[in-house]
Amino acid sequence: MLFPVDFIVVDIEEDVDVPIILGRPFQATSLAVIDMEKEVLKLRMGDEEQLIYIR
Repeated sequence: MLFPVDFIVVDIEEDVDVPIILGRPFQATSLAVIDMEKEVLKLRMGDEEQLIYIR
């Protein structure tokens, strides 16, 4: 799945307690649906769909 957006990669230590922040342009491009009750982020592009489980 490819999204036409810009990312900045920062070389830091991994920390599972730090959230991923997705801006509104990315959410609009990826047709993001955030379901807090089911704790899932759904990204869609064309016929493809990716589920990301959040806590």
